Amino acid sequence: MVVLPPWPPPVLSPQIQFLCHQGFAVAEVNYRGSSGFGRDFRLSLAGQWGILDVEDMELAARHLVNSEKASRRSVVMQGRSSGGYTALMALVLSGYFTAGVS
Repeated sequence: MVVLPPWPPPVLSPQIQFLCHQGFAVAEVNYRGSSGFGRDFRLSLAGQWGILDVEDMELAARHLVNSEKASRRSVVMQGRSSGGYTALMALVLSGYFTAGVS
């Protein structure tokens, strides 16, 4: 399973199509601090970058594993920009992800 922060917006994505074609389940997570939910939501990460967003990504991954939509042995997170930072911080702080790509 690959967990992706929500960029690009939910539209047809060749990257996601490729991953699904290769047998990966893909989840796009709108973690705290993402755009589109107002200023308070966006500012909720102030001073908490790499902590609260990682927590949200891990909760999403755990939910998918617990609901048997993903395998616990192969939970990978990938992101770019702030999502890449989140992926790297998840590898350092979480211990739940098998791999990460930034």
